[in-house]
Amino acid sequence: MNHDDLFGEIEFDLYWSGKTSIVMFGKKHEIILSIDGEEDANFSPIQREAYTNFMTNMGEITNAVELGIQKYYEENVEEYRDIEEIGYEAVMLALEETIPEIAKSFQ
Repeated sequence: MNHDDLFGEIEFDLYWSGKTSIVMFGKKHEIILSIDGEEDANFSPIQREAYTNFMTNMGEITNAVELGIQKYYEENVEEYRDIEEIGYEAVMLALEETIPEIAKSFQ
């Protein structure tokens, strides 16, 4: 276990990982932070800048993601309601296929 001034407590097992928190839909979530790098923990300035920018702009980023999810829901909810016998698995499969497309719109 190492302590990095920016990333916090991180550990190496083929890549560096740690934990961070984000707020989405009004709830705080702890997520895994994955950082590509060698065992020497010599992270590039670009990695540090990207993480700093994410943390600084997290509210705007998560708000955009939330709006994208809401828009997708509003555009597709009737389709799901029209299907008489839809199971949880079918809904999750549909989301798995479309969420990456939603994420691309925010890049």
